Amino acid sequence: MSLDESFLSPRGLLVNNNSKFVCDVPNFSKLQQATQATLNLPFNDQRIRYVVGFTDKGMQELYSDVLIPIMEEFYKIIDQAIILEARYRSIGNNPPSNVLEVILIRYMYHVPLDMIFDAFERLYGHESDNYSLREEVQAKMKERIDKLESLSESATDVTNNLRNAIRKVTEAEILTKIIGDELLSQSIIERLRECHEGERDSEDFDTDCNALEILKVSS
Repeated sequence: MSLDESFLSPRGLLVNNNSKFVCDVPNFSKLQQATQATLNLPFNDQRIRYVVGFTDKGMQELYSDVLIPIMEEFYKIIDQAIILEARYRSIGNNPPSNVLEVILIRYMYHVPLDMIFDAFERLYGHESDNYSLREEVQAKMKERIDKLESLSESATDVTNNLRNAIRKVTEAEILTKIIGDELLSQSIIERLRECHEGERDSEDFDTDCNALEILKVSS
């Protein structure tokens, strides 16, 4: 961050050679990487069949009560992760690494303080009756306060949007994990065994059991 002497700068809040804020705030620098990772989730029939690797019989047996619910939750995770990234990107085209930094940078680069402080010195000195200067200072201070209030409202909106998107992603992940924990239950294994009963070898049954393992890892 620039430390231009012409602008208000939170020097006391900077550490590590003035490169980091002391304040503990969310960092979204790897958000895009995380969002891209969610795109690999098996959220539709094609991915369940060809990426996870269920056989036709296995997929038919588990489709309605096992596979559809987990695909729906995977889709929710992808959808909300994309929304979360979009809301983060809405902060700016080239945003810094955290929301607080955005607010402080935008605030610092409006209305230099030197002019205000110099005017105060003149008003409390030999120009105490300079009403035009007094009005000018009051106007500049009002402008700065108005901008700060606007930034505060903007920051609140951004925070609420991010918090809401994170909550929805988390809820979908929790439900997906619950479903995933049930994938290797004995009842599901037995259903697969029965649907392959009578086959000459156990290759398809083993394939479906392996697919369950892959699906559980995904969840």
